Amino acid sequence: MYAKIAALEKSARKRAARLSCMSAEQREQHEIWHRERPVTTAADRGEKKRLRREAKAARESFSSKPIAGVSEDPEYRALVARIAELKANLAVLENEEIEKGVFG
Repeated sequence: MYAKIAALEKSARKRAARLSCMSAEQREQHEIWHRERPVTTAADRGEKKRLRREAKAARESFSSKPIAGVSEDPEYRALVARIAELKANLAVLENEEIEKGVFG
């Protein structure tokens, strides 16, 4: 029990020394961090970490692999070409509208 109290006092002294050496900006950032940090159990933090890891894996799997056979489908290629054509037409129309101005 005395060892635990001694360890707590020692860590309090170290913390006080560390805080006294901080600049005003550093101290302010430390106070903000201290107020906003999550105070949860290890199980909760582990669950959040697991969910972040699963979300990252899902994002990577969805973004990295194209659907097999889609790029070779002639209908798909025709749609992509039509979309590109319409986007080009839109850009031309927007450019003409900018050149005309508000009152044409």
